[in-house]
Amino acid sequence: MMTKAINYTMKTLFTVLITILTVNIFAQCDKWGADSTMGMQELSIYKEFYKQKNYKDAYSHWQYVFKNAPGARKFTYVDGVKILEYKIKATKDTKKRAALIDTLMLLHDQRIKCFGEEGYVLGRKGIEMVKFKGSEVEEVYNTFDKAVSLTQNETEYYVLEYYFKYVVKAYEKNLIDKKKVLDIYQNVTKITDANSSGKGASKYAEVAQRVGDDFIGAKIVEDCAQAKELFEEGYKANPDDKATLTQMFEVMRSVGCIDDPLFIEVTEKLNTKEPSAKMASFLAKAKASKNELQEAIKYCNQAIELETENDKKAEYYLFMAEIYQKSNQYSAARTNAYKAADLKSGWGDPYLLIGDLYASSGPLCGPGTGFKSQVVTWVAIDMYNKAKSVDASVASKASKKIANYAKYMPTKEDIFLNIPDKKEGDSYEVGCWISQSTTVRAKKM
Repeated sequence: MMTKAINYTMKTLFTVLITILTVNIFAQCDKWGADSTMGMQELSIYKEFYKQKNYKDAYSHWQYVFKNAPGARKFTYVDGVKILEYKIKATKDTKKRAALIDTLMLLHDQRIKCFGEEGYVLGRKGIEMVKFKGSEVEEVYNTFDKAVSLTQNETEYYVLEYYFKYVVKAYEKNLIDKKKVLDIYQNVTKITDANSSGKGASKYAEVAQRVGDDFIGAKIVEDCAQAKELFEEGYKANPDDKATLTQMFEVMRSVGCIDDPLFIEVTEKLNTKEPSAKMASFLAKAKASKNELQEAIKYCNQAIELETENDKKAEYYLFMAEIYQKSNQYSAARTNAYKAADLKSGWGDPYLLIGDLYASSGPLCGPGTGFKSQVVTWVAIDMYNKAKSVDASVASKASKKIANYAKYMPTKEDIFLNIPDKKEGDSYEVGCWISQSTTVRAKKM
């Protein structure tokens, strides 16, 4: 215990000594130091090596400029990052490597002292800390937190991404609470939103998406009740704030709140402010779940109109077909299912749905029993076979449906009595709303 105490004391004294020496060395941010000729000469030498990417030979000359002429040029600090990164990676000795990392941290602090731009430089310092001091979560988090508080909408997109990753780490270590995480998440979203146009807009949009994923992945919110509780205060204070609405949408969606009235309210507001296929599709599902079918169809059409990817558009068409099926509008359901199939080749689900429409049409095409109602099984089975032929992933499901409805096909006697001029294998037109040609088949006894 005594040895540990002595070692701790020595380490503390050493840290204090380094701090005192650092303050003395850089006290005045001297431009060229005591010997200006030497300072200019050393800068010129290191710069030549640096241009050649010879960081090894540049180091000692750069070091002289850094220590003796800290106020000479801002690029001394920019160059110093690459030079020190090279030295750190090339150094195997643990103590020497740690000293170089400390110098890299000091470089950023001294740059702030001599040339300002505190928020910008702290953001860069935070990134270097991630590389070389990543396990020191509290220190890294505090550095990024101060940087972003200073730069706000001017914060570089990659700084925001690293910042939020350390926000999550700080939360996981109980350094900050849920409310703080939410406050930061909202602020980061406002910053990315402020940069949603102009230079770098696509990068900020990507970061916004990844930050949202990190927030959701951190399980800050586990269910609808928690989501509503966490967002309630901010939403009441500013119910039309786009950033808050976006966050509520993403978080409530992630915990399955799509039937919740607040989720629907938020999504409708967002969709009014900035219509999108994504928002419209969620509204379509929410309305359908509440049996508000006309509203659901309206939002399906909007999603289709705004969507640019054919596969997603096909999914919206199929969902609309399911809505029409639910409302017993079979012809409209079939039309939309075919549109889905046309947009997404090799997809069997639309044909399964059409088969289901036909199979359930016995009461529409006949009295519900007897020959006129039984023949719908022929066209239904045709569709199930079509689904199998285009999409192996639905083959098992299609086969089960075929086996089930084959039991309800007309018998040979039914065929002879109802269509005596036809035999198995002949063509036959199924009427009513279906109006499809098929092949005569008898139930296997």
